[in-house]
Amino acid sequence: MLTLWTHSFINENNFDFFLGAVFLTALYGGLGPGLVASVLSILALDYFFIKPLYSLSCGVTDVLRLGIFGLVAALTSSLSARLRKMEAERAVVDISNQEQRRLGQDLHDGLCQMLAGIKLTVESIKTRSEEIELVESRLTEALAQADSIARGLYPVELEMNGLISALQELSEKLAKVYRAPCDFKFWGNAVSLDNVTATHLYRIAQEAVVNGFKRGKAKRIKVRLIYRKPAIILAVADDGVGFPSTRVRKGMGLQLMEGHANIIDAVLQIRARPQGGTLVSVALRRNGP
Repeated sequence: MLTLWTHSFINENNFDFFLGAVFLTALYGGLGPGLVASVLSILALDYFFIKPLYSLSCGVTDVLRLGIFGLVAALTSSLSARLRKMEAERAVVDISNQEQRRLGQDLHDGLCQMLAGIKLTVESIKTRSEEIELVESRLTEALAQADSIARGLYPVELEMNGLISALQELSEKLAKVYRAPCDFKFWGNAVSLDNVTATHLYRIAQEAVVNGFKRGKAKRIKVRLIYRKPAIILAVADDGVGFPSTRVRKGMGLQLMEGHANIIDAVLQIRARPQGGTLVSVALRRNGP
């Protein structure tokens, strides 16, 4: 309708409004609606604006013009849909990060302080009774685990000393929480990463390790950070039950890892290991030294 209205005084705008409609449709509706809008635009252009009017026939030159428009419209739909998907993933990841930070802060300020207070109370009334000593021991263990969880959700070490130290501490803390080996190694020369990139890599590692212990029933997990110029590779390998080779179940954990990887433009792969278990790898290309 806008094209018909302006066609009388602007003869070169036949494709403009249609291309804008395709872009907006794909941006808000996704790739499928965008492609449908592209097809409908081609039909409307041919019917209303290409001679002979009010028919779907046209010459070779017009077919070429419509073909170019269709190609541009399809590309626009794909890019718009990808932009929409990335924005949705970024929103999910941002919400997840905020909730993890809040939960970690609450654990540290609330539960950990409460457990510490109870521990001090027990110490003040402690006698030779084995029951009291057992309670004290269990409270000490609970306090350590709560502190480990809080540090994992709120990685202060990441902000202070960088990704390598943060992953080292994460592995040590989760090994204590799940009572299973979780060792970390870094290969290559240390590289500097901005805090946003480092945080997303940290979250992928955290999610992969927790999934390996909880869902994969792993008895041992290895975390590796490798700088192999021009890429940084993060790998988390476990010896758990793995997953069916036909299709990885897209749970919230996998969606979060994919969201983190997409935001930093990294390649995420999850596959079964030949010797059993699962391998989660993230490859991030670096242009700098």
